[in-house]
Amino acid sequence: MSRYAAEGRERPFRCIETTLARVGAASRGAPEGKVVELVPLEDVVLNGSDDLDDGERAELHAAIREGFEDVKAGRTIVAKQ
Repeated sequence: MSRYAAEGRERPFRCIETTLARVGAASRGAPEGKVVELVPLEDVVLNGSDDLDDGERAELHAAIREGFEDVKAGRTIVAKQ
């Protein structure tokens, strides 16, 4: 739940509902060049609308953990790249 919803308030702005992105060379798990839809996480959590099965959800959680480990180890790139 967002902090605004928890406080019974509406958000002062609304993010882009969805957008498309092309997977780059540094991606893990999706082929380079594949177009994917990006959805605000808050919408997925609040609406319970993800369509992941248990295996896909486990892969997602593992990828998120791996991302945190990469940041801690300094394996990052500047967003402009």
